[in-house]
Amino acid sequence: MKIRNNQVYINGKKLNEPYLSGKQSVEDFGPYRVPHHHIFVLGDDRESSYDSREIGAVPMSSIKGKLVDY
Repeated sequence: MKIRNNQVYINGKKLNEPYLSGKQSVEDFGPYRVPHHHIFVLGDDRESSYDSREIGAVPMSSIKGKLVDY
């Protein structure tokens, strides 16, 4: 994954993020390879979020909850 020109790319494909409110200006990041059995978390307020850009990928074993697919 990487961030270029305020856009997130995963495996080279631009991520559609309709949930973001307005234009956000963030520094380019990556490329970053997410280790197996980990996830990369990003806040929706990218300018002030404390997320995987600072703390790294999160082990799946640390996540509590379940996936709900709509």
